[in-house]
Amino acid sequence: MAKILKLAAIVGLGYAGYNALSPTDKTAATKALGFKSTPTNETDFIELIKQTIKGDKQLQRLLTGPTGAIGPTGATGATGSAANLQNHILLNGEIRVGQDANNDSLVNLRGRNKNFMLYNLNDQFRLYSINTDNTQSLLLMTVAADGTVSKLGGGSFSVLSDERLKENVLSFTSGLEKVLAIETKTFNYKKVEGTQTEFYPDFLIEKKQYGVIAQQLQAICPEMVTEGEDGFLTVDLSNLSLLLVNAVKELNKKDTDQQKLITSQAAKIKALEDQQALILERLTALEAK
Repeated sequence: MAKILKLAAIVGLGYAGYNALSPTDKTAATKALGFKSTPTNETDFIELIKQTIKGDKQLQRLLTGPTGAIGPTGATGATGSAANLQNHILLNGEIRVGQDANNDSLVNLRGRNKNFMLYNLNDQFRLYSINTDNTQSLLLMTVAADGTVSKLGGGSFSVLSDERLKENVLSFTSGLEKVLAIETKTFNYKKVEGTQTEFYPDFLIEKKQYGVIAQQLQAICPEMVTEGEDGFLTVDLSNLSLLLVNAVKELNKKDTDQQKLITSQAAKIKALEDQQALILERLTALEAK
């Protein structure tokens, strides 16, 4: 564990643009590594790193070996895999963190058959899947600055639902009555100090929102409402779809029952009409005598 922490300190605090660190961060970095004095520049810092890991072959391989983060042909070399990044980190050739030429941040996670890249592009968080030979990339998910999330193919995110992973299974029958009781609203968020909304940008505060009021929903569906440590309520509307399913079932049953009643009433009316026709026929016969 100590070795992992030392590696994290070396790479995380150290090589990620040492010259760009503030004096306080430089002091923190050198203290974490046990240096007696604070290096004045990145070259001296790297030299101290090399001295620090002298005798530790594993750290040497991860950092100063041929493919190490500060090795001659590693990420910083002319042909290194992170040569096109600025303020970058490369951990054992598997995790790459840095910025592109436009100063957009990215994290590249290498795998056997697929690489995944987290990219902050034009203030949008994007998740890409990339072939290891870089022949094809696929945008899997985007998170916009206003919190809007979109993903490949659209739709909802899947959850575990296999019967073999469940117990205490009971029928859930609530539906139409609760759906009818839920009140939908339009609203605007307001900035409240000490809450998430304190940091909402103005365009999000000004944007008309659609939803429910947590306190009102809590009285109807308490399982959809959670109280945070700050005392404010959040809602999870994912179970609303189950209420809607049951509500449709209830409406369908009512429609089916009504259709049965209509069919029954129609049969009774037909029988009465036939009986009336027979009576009229007999009266006509009697009058003819």
